[in-house]
Amino acid sequence: MQFPQTINESYYCLRPKADGPVSILTTNSYVVGEYDVHTGEVRWGRVVLATQKVQIMNYLHRHFPPVPVPVAPAPVAAPAPVKSVKTAAKSRKPARSTKLARASRKPGHKKQSAAA
Repeated sequence: MQFPQTINESYYCLRPKADGPVSILTTNSYVVGEYDVHTGEVRWGRVVLATQKVQIMNYLHRHFPPVPVPVAPAPVAAPAPVKSVKTAAKSRKPARSTKLARASRKPGHKKQSAAA
């Protein structure tokens, strides 16, 4: 955890974690925004005067310059394995005929209609 750094007479900043965002606080310890060191963007959570915002953003960019996140190299895809071709035909079950399917129904069983 770093010590608080005074931005001006009304605001100071604090960075709880070395790789985390920088919190922007008032002298009464209200968090008004967060500065993301990786992108250089400020997310405001409370209303701050425009002139104060400019001072705060200039201070943050000067003392915490944006540092891009290191990007891992893309993994190299392995070549696809070659599938062997089988010469023998696959065995299939014969399809049931509609007459056989109708004969196998239980007596008294009626087909339900889609409208019901």
